Amino acid sequence: MPPRAVASLIKVVLSLPASALPAQPAFRHPNPRIELDASPFFVVAEARPWSGHHPRRAGVSSFGIGGTNAHCVVEEGPGVRRDATPPAPTPWPL
Repeated sequence: MPPRAVASLIKVVLSLPASALPAQPAFRHPNPRIELDASPFFVVAEARPWSGHHPRRAGVSSFGIGGTNAHCVVEEGPGVRRDATPPAPTPWPL
């Protein structure tokens, strides 16, 4: 995986427990030919809370030269949410 993709993966993994969508610092405005308002997609121009009742999922893509592409989907595990009741301790040490 290229270094930029690794940095993106780290960014996503750190966003899950923080319950925050980080801003895209280089974003100015979308291409007018892309109708983002009419689609389910959006660009996070400013950091904001990442809320919802479903498990949080994020995808990281890396498109290389000559077909060396990689895509990774990251999903939070059960009981990860800070607002949830912590699980009971297990008798086995981790």
